Amino acid sequence: MPFVTPWFPEKNTDGEDETHNFAVQMQPQYHHAIVDMILHYDWRSVIYIYQSSEGLYRLQKIYENIPKNGFGSPTFFIQTARKIKTSNDAIEFIKQLEQMDREAIKHIVLDCPAHIAKEIMFKHVQTVMLGRRNYHYLMSGLVLDDKWDSTVEEFGAINMTGLRIVQYGTNLARDFFKGFSSKKEQHSVSRTRSNNDETSTTISANGALAFDTVNLLINTFSSLMRKNVNLFVTNRRKGKFKEVEMGVGCGDLSGKDGPNTWEHGQRILQEIKNISFEGLTGQISFDDQGRRKNYTLDVMEMTHRSEMVQIGRWSEEEGLVISDVPVFKRQRPSKTKLAAKTFIMTTILEE
Repeated sequence: MPFVTPWFPEKNTDGEDETHNFAVQMQPQYHHAIVDMILHYDWRSVIYIYQSSEGLYRLQKIYENIPKNGFGSPTFFIQTARKIKTSNDAIEFIKQLEQMDREAIKHIVLDCPAHIAKEIMFKHVQTVMLGRRNYHYLMSGLVLDDKWDSTVEEFGAINMTGLRIVQYGTNLARDFFKGFSSKKEQHSVSRTRSNNDETSTTISANGALAFDTVNLLINTFSSLMRKNVNLFVTNRRKGKFKEVEMGVGCGDLSGKDGPNTWEHGQRILQEIKNISFEGLTGQISFDDQGRRKNYTLDVMEMTHRSEMVQIGRWSEEEGLVISDVPVFKRQRPSKTKLAAKTFIMTTILEE
């Protein structure tokens, strides 16, 4: 039976066991995009902070795909990695790094859920001993699909870059969010709407992937039924209590060799891999191993006004493409330690 998962699979699909090939991943494996962004920013060392096994898996993939320079040396290295449970764990770890070298430029790849990432950004800015000018966060998880409140000034006080999988510019997305907004209005008639409420029509990456998963199954079975309307009729049980020998079951569970293979499983899996359509997360299509292909990710950056803007895109075909004239260009941390630089501070007294 095919196993379609909207996000990170529980099992390792890299194995050679044929049973693993029945897993289909809606979330693409985008570690190449993270590596390309690190290379684009010319980072030599990276601090990796993660919260789950998915983050650890992505760290392993980044390790495996670090390119070598002309001398055979890695172009960058993972300075340190730390697993966290809460935002406080991350802040305490960053404090330790700050105490060891306050002037060093710190490049942090952060892989955690959106609510923890927001708490870390907020607490980082609120913590007096932590600098802002010498930090740059690269969000490894797809957390920038969530809504980041532009009224929270702390979000815009520090360099933050990441990836977004929801393709908001498509006709499907416009129709979806139009209906989504209508539903939201019906449930909040008595609530006062803010002036910038139109920007609140967002959806998390997991929500969008779950939506595309449902449409994938609908399209798959619709395609199968168009090809053979009686595909599941011959073995369908006629009644709830009627005893029949044939039926759509899970196989013989009492056998020594375990359950038998369902006769339609392989056919459904192959149809899933042949399906191609536009979803909220872009082009939905799969390779022979059940992994997403031909997908595109938006490269997003937080402005000093806590607004999310797109500065480029990443795809399997083109790689990382940064806009020639970005909507907003933010001053990023220099490679030089702060101790070697001179800053001018100006105070204006208003009477």
